[in-house]
Amino acid sequence: MFSFMVWAKSSGALVEDPMGRIPVETLYPYYVRYCEVRGLNPVRQEDFTKWLKSHGYEVRKPQHKSTIYGYRLKADVLEQLLRRGEEEESMGLESYKES
Repeated sequence: MFSFMVWAKSSGALVEDPMGRIPVETLYPYYVRYCEVRGLNPVRQEDFTKWLKSHGYEVRKPQHKSTIYGYRLKADVLEQLLRRGEEEESMGLESYKES
């Protein structure tokens, strides 16, 4: 989870913004894809949320949905980066099969 959050911040996809809010249910699927591309086992969404809270992210539950406050998400940036990673993984598998 730590590597995902660092990666998302350093890539410019997760941006600190005092007015920003991201529902955890929006961020979590990107975390899962990140793990899949890297061959990692993702944790459950509940554990992901607990980890965020325990590592200083402000998580509240407006309308009963866990939401990270103080950040905004550039989903297009994440999509592009994850798609690139998935393509690289796919190409690696294809070259492995050809060998």
